[in-house]
Amino acid sequence: MDSDDGLRTGERRAYRRFAVGFALLFGPMTLYPGNWSDVGPLAAGAQASWALVGALVFASITLGAVLVLWSWRTLLGVWRGRAPGTVRRSIADALAGRRERRTMAISAAAYVLLVGAFLSVYGWSSGGPGIWASAYPSAQNVLCCGPVGETPAAILIVAPSFELVTYPIVMVTVFLATLLFSMNVAMATALLSRRGSGPTAVGGASVGTVSALLVNCPSCGTILLANLLAGTAGAGLLVAWAAYSVPLMLLSFPLSLAALAWSSRRLSRADSVVQCSTAGSLS
Repeated sequence: MDSDDGLRTGERRAYRRFAVGFALLFGPMTLYPGNWSDVGPLAAGAQASWALVGALVFASITLGAVLVLWSWRTLLGVWRGRAPGTVRRSIADALAGRRERRTMAISAAAYVLLVGAFLSVYGWSSGGPGIWASAYPSAQNVLCCGPVGETPAAILIVAPSFELVTYPIVMVTVFLATLLFSMNVAMATALLSRRGSGPTAVGGASVGTVSALLVNCPSCGTILLANLLAGTAGAGLLVAWAAYSVPLMLLSFPLSLAALAWSSRRLSRADSVVQCSTAGSLS
């Protein structure tokens, strides 16, 4: 088996793991019985069974996220074996280096804190004890009943002024949106650092980071745009923006992928310019 066959085999395996990971992210969450019932479990035995199924939903999402990240790491390793100047090689070079991984980690942490606040993943009562519970810390489960992805929910009241709330659709949304946002930031950073990228570096930074931030988090965009458009006729558009945040959230993922594709092609062109100039100087 030559090197190209080995690369293709590794790539196919990574794509298969991707498919399994995405199935684990969305499958059990969709099939959870609390999404399709109007009456929650009443008997103690039924509550225990539903709690076990709910725990399996969270475990499935966690395992799916691990498989997606593992597959992506494998793909980057495979793509680094491609010919220089190709799109996949440029993506791997832009995302697999130590500096790029550090950039992704920092941007991901900042994005999780920002989006988590708007999606109420964590709640903070700055005015003192404002979260009621019989004891601290305490945990509560919401096993039924709601739209797909909103049950089961887990609530951890850490202190009288701080709580953590999570449910499947938020976990999946935060994971995927954060991954896309951090990748866009890393690609924009790579464009800015490449010689020969020219004004496309500014375009890559703008398209990648702005689309990921304002579209992946419609609430974030509403607040930021409100400050920019305050007192103008365009401020009325924010009402529709907030009202249709869910469709915009769904639209954010193809837009972020499109931004990544755009930045990737610009980056491969910039790398090709560098290679041509280097080859010319050597000759």
